[in-house]
Amino acid sequence: MSATSQIVEFAQDFRPDDAPASTYERLTVLVADNVAAGLIGARQPWHGIVRGQQKHLGGTGSAASFGTGTRFDPSRAALVNGVAISGYEFEHAHEGGHPGATVFPALLALAQQRRASTENLLRALVIGYELGLRTGLGLTARAERERGFHRPAIGGVIGSAIGTSVLLGLSAERMVNAVGIAASHACGIIAFTQNGSMTKRLHLGRASQLGLESALLAEGGFTGPDAVLEGPYGLLAAFSPTPAPDAIVESLGSRWHLEDSLVKQYNCHGECQSAVAAARRFAESRPVDLGSIEKVVLRTSSNGGEPRYHGVTGTTALDAQYSLPLMIALALATDPRGTDEFWTLLDKDPAVRELASRVEIVAQPERFGVRAIVGGGELELHVDGETHVVVTPPRSMPEDPARSREIVAGKLDSCRAGVGPDGTDAVFLRIADDLVGGTPLTDGLDRLVRL
Repeated sequence: MSATSQIVEFAQDFRPDDAPASTYERLTVLVADNVAAGLIGARQPWHGIVRGQQKHLGGTGSAASFGTGTRFDPSRAALVNGVAISGYEFEHAHEGGHPGATVFPALLALAQQRRASTENLLRALVIGYELGLRTGLGLTARAERERGFHRPAIGGVIGSAIGTSVLLGLSAERMVNAVGIAASHACGIIAFTQNGSMTKRLHLGRASQLGLESALLAEGGFTGPDAVLEGPYGLLAAFSPTPAPDAIVESLGSRWHLEDSLVKQYNCHGECQSAVAAARRFAESRPVDLGSIEKVVLRTSSNGGEPRYHGVTGTTALDAQYSLPLMIALALATDPRGTDEFWTLLDKDPAVRELASRVEIVAQPERFGVRAIVGGGELELHVDGETHVVVTPPRSMPEDPARSREIVAGKLDSCRAGVGPDGTDAVFLRIADDLVGGTPLTDGLDRLVRL
């Protein structure tokens, strides 16, 4: 049986009781995190461009969006909200993808339009999250490193398609078609790393939108290739030099990868999280003049050793959020969570960029593994002739629920100043607050559907 057939069969048979309580505990935090990231991302200029374009193109609908309270049809809402959630590097992360920005927006928009039941939305979220992540794992990291494809966008369109297929109640045959159609919609390249451009901000929203449209096409009878994930012309082989279809179905139903999604503490790439945490701990422990820091040495993961995370000349938010030297220097100067434009210090304060040029990065995978967001790191600072070492320990997987809730609560606090007492954003914020505070996931989803 092909991997495509196996995941469709799994999706058809899945019922909420088939997943453990820990899956729903994790998903509760992740849904709240989606709202926090969406409210913050909707304040960014690139989101305003996308939202404005979609309004200009015309059409209204019943699906709520972050930012201005504008309502769109489900397709446009999936795009606009996906861009919001992923638009400021604050959404939760997993090696296999970012389903918070690819699966959740499509399902929320469609559920609001069709007034889906909470049980069906819950089924669709679990399936979309899990199978989207598994598709990303099947692509392997070499799809990104060697071929330049943005893996969360490629696997994300499959997660969106199969999640919305579950919500629509499609038959197995039509669900296979939805996955087949979505595979032709997979897109996204990491050329944005060359100049810090905005294209990355589109990728996950577009995956959410195109996965949704694939399922709607299949609902109407449109067909796509079967067994589309594997084979010489399948999705995995097309995008990856080392396709691993077995990773998609391995331990399916007994291991839940979505539980290993990590909530970001800081608004930057995952590889920068542990370094920024160490820099903030140092900066908060003592006053520091950036000019007095003679040198900084970061010991980090093998991924952190890749040159694409080492740039110091960039000028955009994305340049900063992807750069270990720039994020370390910025984090020593300010808490990046405190302002949407923390990165403008690169121009306003020359000492920040000068310090970034004095950051040395040493990959030590034997200590910190492949991914710094999980493996931690060590920051060595040379200040006025003294050496200070700050270590960020590894993060457990699955992550401690209390710590995750605390991080999301902090993000929600940073949203409050930009959210008025009334309107759609205020309701979004109240629902997320309640989820972090202990409201059952089913209650929160019911309120989101009726928003």
